[in-house]
Amino acid sequence: MHLLHRFHNPVLVDVVITLGGTESNRILVYNIHRAVDIDGALMMATDLKGKITFCTTDLAAILGYEPKKLHGVNMQKIIAQPFGQLHGNWLKSQAARVPMGSCRSGATVVMQDAQGFGVPVKCQITEREVHDKLHHVVVFQQSNFGGGVAQQRLRFKLDPARPGMVMDIHQLQSMVRN
Repeated sequence: MHLLHRFHNPVLVDVVITLGGTESNRILVYNIHRAVDIDGALMMATDLKGKITFCTTDLAAILGYEPKKLHGVNMQKIIAQPFGQLHGNWLKSQAARVPMGSCRSGATVVMQDAQGFGVPVKCQITEREVHDKLHHVVVFQQSNFGGGVAQQRLRFKLDPARPGMVMDIHQLQSMVRN
């Protein structure tokens, strides 16, 4: 069975129905669990002002918060500085060109947990309209610091006959495993 998710694709679930209540007043009890790990297990949604309107329990746990404590918090609080300061303007007017090291490009970026430590993640950002309001939906994938640094590495091929002459440049992103 699939359940519709407000901010993500339908979720495959297992449903177990049991009888509950009292002898005189029977009710059906539905126990619903995700059938498989979905790519949206680490997800949050923000409004156009950057306030978190939805957060999964898995993401809140990785960041060291309770999900209810993150609700209504400005997302700049969980983005490592100085990048957190930049996101207020980005939400208002997104540039058409996506910078190479930005979260929108799929690069490894650093979130900040409740203790102030860095949590490396990759982001996939989409927009979804819910109740006539636009929301930014961010699905995270855990990464590591080594993979983030490796994404920015370049390999230069130099001409031995002409010192200092660069013949070719390769980005090593295809060799990175996160």
